[in-house]
Amino acid sequence: MLLLIAVISFLYSAVGALGVLGYWPQFRKFKNDPKAALYSPVSTWVIWTTQTTTYFLYALIVNGDKLFIGLTFVNMVANQACLGMLLYRRHQLKRLGKTVARNRRKPAIRAA
Repeated sequence: MLLLIAVISFLYSAVGALGVLGYWPQFRKFKNDPKAALYSPVSTWVIWTTQTTTYFLYALIVNGDKLFIGLTFVNMVANQACLGMLLYRRHQLKRLGKTVARNRRKPAIRAA
């Protein structure tokens, strides 16, 4: 049973680290390509940030497991970094007069 707990703890750590690494390409995209922020929904990032912050608070206040606290903290910071870069780039683009194009359709061509 102790071996099973050790294996599950290791897998939890490894998968948690991979999950945090998964934020890096998105952060880099927002940082290097400001227009990428136009096509990423802020509401989705706010939901994810709220979710990871709640997980961290649960780990810190209720659970108390140091591994869980550490992984949820790093995950929360990575998520908040992406949201922060997204909002920063949106703010920059707004100052330049560029906004998200919503439902812009080409006018229908009517036959004469």
